[in-house]
Amino acid sequence: MKRFDQQLNDFQWTDCEAPSSEDLMKLSEEFDIPLTSLQSSMDPENLPKCEFLPETTHMIVRVYDVSAKPSDGSMQELSTKLVFFIQAKRILTLHRSVIGFLSEKREQCVHQKNLDSKNFLKFLISQSILSYDAAINDIESKTLQIEERVYALKRTHILRDGYLIKRRASAFRKIFRFTAEALNKMSSHEELIWDEFQDVRDLLNRFSFYS
Repeated sequence: MKRFDQQLNDFQWTDCEAPSSEDLMKLSEEFDIPLTSLQSSMDPENLPKCEFLPETTHMIVRVYDVSAKPSDGSMQELSTKLVFFIQAKRILTLHRSVIGFLSEKREQCVHQKNLDSKNFLKFLISQSILSYDAAINDIESKTLQIEERVYALKRTHILRDGYLIKRRASAFRKIFRFTAEALNKMSSHEELIWDEFQDVRDLLNRFSFYS
């Protein structure tokens, strides 16, 4: 496991990449989080969600996987999980693979220690949504290409290509829908009702419209 710890303005951030079963046991004791919650959060099939544990808010979002193959079309193939465990003075993030914006944030935090927990969470969730930007633009571009091929009667492989685009768009819509539900649930918690998250909702709505 690769671990990063940084004390920021009003909380400590701990980021763990590729934790093992033994690592999860240690994190359970350190953060007083049920081991079953940590273990289940690493299930690759998980959808975006939010749930409330004693003294902890647990949230999962999915980030576009830049290593996805052109033939990939399912949610699990196209995205990877980013897991949050949010406590009063600590935030734990877990993920199995490298996530670019997380790596950049770790470097920035060394020099930006005045970052507060609200803006930190807003940044990470917004970046998770924005990670789909290029993939959605690619879908739009390929859809236009298929339409042009239909009009030009150049229909070689058009059914296969159209099916792949449909699968990808469906996977993205599913991710965005469950992310919206998770955000709504999180913001229902009296300690997590933040006006700042309206920007995140607006961003999510825009991506949902274009996917």
